[in-house]
Amino acid sequence: HASAAPLLGLLVRSLVRIAPCVALPGNHDRGGFADPVADAIRRAGGHWLPDSGRFELKNPLGGLLEIVAAGAPPPAAGIRQVVAIHNPAELDRFPPANGALVLAGHLHGGQWVLSSRNGRLHPASWFYRHAWLRRNHLGAEWIVSRGAGDTFPVRWNCPREVVLCELL
Repeated sequence: HASAAPLLGLLVRSLVRIAPCVALPGNHDRGGFADPVADAIRRAGGHWLPDSGRFELKNPLGGLLEIVAAGAPPPAAGIRQVVAIHNPAELDRFPPANGALVLAGHLHGGQWVLSSRNGRLHPASWFYRHAWLRRNHLGAEWIVSRGAGDTFPVRWNCPREVVLCELL
């Protein structure tokens, strides 16, 4: 809800003290909620990825890392590319560059996991082709979070999750 924008700003201010904070819109950041969310992130010192479609930073060893939105061109030689997306299906139209790391916001195929086989989560994979958590796909390494919230407050064998990645 838009009234939570101050809390979002507090979170982002806390995060940017540790490392750069790059954000992109999720399920509920559309319509009337898009502007308050983006503004809170910008005012708190975060980077709203839709503004430019890319964010570059140097790692402690001097290497360049670029965080990009879906559809970004392949990186220049020597640059590591991280594709940040909300829904893994976004990359059906814009496949990631070879060697990229794909970080997806959360599963979009269901939060009920009865079984898994070959990394695919069932029954969601019967209806949604991107129902996996980690996989090498289309020449890129994909990490898909289970997510932290619920549309319906019922999960089965799919605990809430926030993925922390240290990228060097």
